[in-house]
Amino acid sequence: MRMMVRLAAVLLCLSMGVAHASEPIRVAAIFAATGEASLSNALSFDVLRFGVERINADGGLLGRPVELLEFDNKSITVASKTAAEAAVAQGATFVIGPSWSSHALAAAQVLQKAGIPMMATTATAPEVTKVGDFIFRACFLDDFQGVCAAEFAWRDLHFKRAAVLVNVSNAYSVSLASEFERAFTGLGGDVVYQAEYLTDERNFEEIFANVVRREAEVVFIPGYPHDTGQAITQARSMNLAVTFLGGDSWSPMNRMPLGWSNSTSIYYVTHWHRDAPTPESRAFVEEFSRAAGADVLAELSPGNVLAYDALQLFAAAVRAAGSAEPRRIRDALAATNGFRGATGTFSFDEQRNPRKDAFILQIVGEDTVFVKTVHSEGK
Repeated sequence: MRMMVRLAAVLLCLSMGVAHASEPIRVAAIFAATGEASLSNALSFDVLRFGVERINADGGLLGRPVELLEFDNKSITVASKTAAEAAVAQGATFVIGPSWSSHALAAAQVLQKAGIPMMATTATAPEVTKVGDFIFRACFLDDFQGVCAAEFAWRDLHFKRAAVLVNVSNAYSVSLASEFERAFTGLGGDVVYQAEYLTDERNFEEIFANVVRREAEVVFIPGYPHDTGQAITQARSMNLAVTFLGGDSWSPMNRMPLGWSNSTSIYYVTHWHRDAPTPESRAFVEEFSRAAGADVLAELSPGNVLAYDALQLFAAAVRAAGSAEPRRIRDALAATNGFRGATGTFSFDEQRNPRKDAFILQIVGEDTVFVKTVHSEGK
């Protein structure tokens, strides 16, 4: 509570720097404040409040204040759609989020039809931006992170035999599993076992017994924290001596009470880490830490910082366009080339996807450790 009070006090002081007589430019944020996705989503609202207040402290955009509209999608697809409809009804000129691919696809259908640009944060499924020309994303795609994970397993960890566990009730998991398998076998590796499970699966014993029988060295699980956490916890209780590897959806998993204090062979691909060695990331870390405290900074997931970058991209597009009209914002975003954000450098391709570097992190107890940067050039 004290952390939030401190951040609120700083934001109040910053907000006094902009004139409020002008009609505000409204930006909507669609994330989960409740439900499973809130574990990684909730702080996106705090980071965006911080970013909006900084913009307003500098005079706003085009002499107008920015107003943040916040919508809780409750971690479900249908609420993402209704949140997008509400954002349109309330006059949003730009939408940040959602984060999950299934949520982003639902919101994108509404916003494309309304002609309101949207930037998903961690929605890595390729289908998201294929909805239409008003839909952008701030993150890399599954094909790139699948390659990153496969190359890390093959070249850095020197594994040749992999098992893949797929949550078939989730499009993200199916897509990323396919990309990992394609890349790993392309390198010369062997996927010796593939198992399917559903989100509410609670018993992985038979699956892990097969992992042992097939002599897999690494298990790739492109799931979300709750199902993946359940699986790895059960594997550790069986004394399964394999390395686990995952994708960007694992980001908040180290904060879950899973009893992994002695586990170190757990790695995942993601979009940002507080120890990322770029000037823009270091500046964000310093400024946000000063406003919210180091303890809040430590709780941030990469998706929260992608939301901050999406806001900065929006602000840059408004300034470049000299307009807050949605079509002109869309056009200016599409022309973005070399924008340096906290999570990396943004240049959008024809499908409005950025080609960005990725990071490999290791989960050590209740913390994450920066392992390496994977550059997007040549991949």
